[in-house]
Amino acid sequence: MATWFIGGMVIFYDNQIHRCDPKVDYLYSNHLYGYCGKQGQSHTQIDFHNFELWQTGLFCLWPSGMIVVALLRKGLPKSEKVG
Repeated sequence: MATWFIGGMVIFYDNQIHRCDPKVDYLYSNHLYGYCGKQGQSHTQIDFHNFELWQTGLFCLWPSGMIVVALLRKGLPKSEKVG
């Protein structure tokens, strides 16, 4: 879970890749491919698609991972207080 999250944050450092809006004044104004990052960095459609895959994976992986961790933790014996 952590690898998926950190890897995506490194690859998509300007995440929320979206279709550029001509009405919005971005920090960068060179939109060659039609998709922008948070500050207006230009991205390709493949970048957008990969970001969507990462985001969908994140939304599926984290809740299911938390359930698995809770189930695994439930099976562990409770620690006894010493003293």
